[in-house]
Amino acid sequence: MAPAKKLFNYRVVADNGVLILKIFKIEPDAKRPCGYHYSLVYIPFWVEDKHLKQNYLRYDNAHDGPHKHKRGKRLPYSFTEPKKLLLDFLLELMEMLKEDNQPFEEISELLEELKEVEI
Repeated sequence: MAPAKKLFNYRVVADNGVLILKIFKIEPDAKRPCGYHYSLVYIPFWVEDKHLKQNYLRYDNAHDGPHKHKRGKRLPYSFTEPKKLLLDFLLELMEMLKEDNQPFEEISELLEELKEVEI
């Protein structure tokens, strides 16, 4: 089995939380037939509840296929390709930050930068 190839690995303290974005190309398997392993998460500083903090917004396919966690609820996500995954995540994060009256300028800047990146 070939080792995982890191396609994207980004970690930063952004605006009012920590943003961690990881995408790896892997050999397709039963859990991840798409051939990618990913974890995209935003951990807000202002949220006190530990479960909600870890699941404010998280997209992953770690255990049973692509899905997302939004404000503590697990929801389906339809993965198609890595760049769309990043853009979907950041767009949803910006909307959530706006709804919660939190700063989102750094996320907006990152989103614009990623539109030009090839993954």
